[in-house]
Amino acid sequence: MKVGIITLLGNNYGGMLQAYALNRKLKELNKDTININYLVKSSKMNLKDMIKKAVYHSRNKKFKKFRREFLNLTEKIKDSSMLKEEKWKCDAYIAGSDQIWNQQIPLEERKIFFLDFVKKAKKISYAASIGRDTIEEQEKQQISQLLDRFDAISIRENTGVKLYQPLTKNKIENVLDPTLLLNCNEWDEIAKTPNIKKDYIFSYTLGADRNILDNIDSISEKLNIGITEIYYKKNFKNEITNINDAGPKEFVGLIKNAKYVVTNSFHGMVFSILYKKDFWVFTRGKMNSRIYDLLEILDLKDRIIESDTNINEIDLNSKIDYNKVYQQLEKERKKSIDFLKNALA
Repeated sequence: MKVGIITLLGNNYGGMLQAYALNRKLKELNKDTININYLVKSSKMNLKDMIKKAVYHSRNKKFKKFRREFLNLTEKIKDSSMLKEEKWKCDAYIAGSDQIWNQQIPLEERKIFFLDFVKKAKKISYAASIGRDTIEEQEKQQISQLLDRFDAISIRENTGVKLYQPLTKNKIENVLDPTLLLNCNEWDEIAKTPNIKKDYIFSYTLGADRNILDNIDSISEKLNIGITEIYYKKNFKNEITNINDAGPKEFVGLIKNAKYVVTNSFHGMVFSILYKKDFWVFTRGKMNSRIYDLLEILDLKDRIIESDTNINEIDLNSKIDYNKVYQQLEKERKKSIDFLKNALA
């Protein structure tokens, strides 16, 4: 069976690694995969974006190399009209994970990720993410029509299931992000070990404000361990190293070899769990539902640091009982793989 995958393929660690994981798992299930090489149209870059693009030149080259090495890509798709030809002759299409259904993408463009271009092949969503806990009222009717055309639907967050289930006659299942379908031994095959000789706290934050950064500095001070971060400028007083050229392989290696992890990123949290790290995750604006939902499933909600939390009240030496966590994770992993098997049968 030939399976076409459409997902977000930008220079984003979580997005790239979930695409890799879904491709790998499908190949284990004896499916041939091809990835629709479509990039969401970006808004006009401001000065800060231009500076970051220049600084991250080496990093972006590593993303490009990773895509070519691990993903069987179609020609570059410049607009949706190229998709309607369906020239890849797939037996099934999967709208992959990550925030493909996030309302920040205009609905007309987002329809691509609802597989509106597919005519005859099976239409499946695997761990699609809405990324929020609300849905625009004016979009409900169109989304309902799009969902009804699927053969099988799964969403990454239980919050998303509750939002979308009333809109469709199809049953929606809650499944794991593809990155969690692989175990740490499988991730070790691509992880690149960093050249850092000391113990370190790995900090990976997206759009963090100064309050979060100051709290991470406080955690570093209390644990007496320096910080390694991925960013284009230095953010911390007690910083061992700042890495601005890490690709997907380096990202996995940095978490694997960290003593602790602090993050506000869903995938920063996911890889901390995969590598059994003691971690803390900061809340992040309206993007918290996927973090809350996974931590609730794994009974790890005590690892959340809310914006008004006093760092002095957190027991930074508390350890996670990963035997208990992994019992539940294995159940969820089996359920998720069974969904894929049944959807593609």
